[in-house]
Amino acid sequence: METLRATNLGQLQNGSQVNFERSAKVGDEIGGHHVSGHVHTTAQVRKIKITENNKRITFQVPKQWMKYILAKGFIAVDGCSLTVGEVGEDWFTIYLIPETLRVTVLGNKQEGDTVNLEIEAQTQAIVDTVEKVVHQYMQQKSLA
Repeated sequence: METLRATNLGQLQNGSQVNFERSAKVGDEIGGHHVSGHVHTTAQVRKIKITENNKRITFQVPKQWMKYILAKGFIAVDGCSLTVGEVGEDWFTIYLIPETLRVTVLGNKQEGDTVNLEIEAQTQAIVDTVEKVVHQYMQQKSLA
């Protein structure tokens, strides 16, 4: 049930395209960012802009997850590890080059589609740790 709650799996239909990649083995070269395949939440495709050399997609995200999505940080969208472009209060953008569009399903996304998001683990650990330490400090100083 957790998978259906946290992902877009329940929206897929027979014949839907998905990204599929074998997991890395110990000793394999890693050519991208480290992701685990554990989906944290979903996002909606808000806007798509196609230019001569790339495709920019803007996603709307539940606000509680935005603290982990940083400009130039990493995020996995439908299993594809990508660099974040711009970030707003409840949205972020990615820029897709022709090769990414060719080898993933991201080129087929339309406005309104739902995608899976995986937050980069190191970013999540750092943000959560800083929040915890600041909260403890504020309590000690009677500021909270």
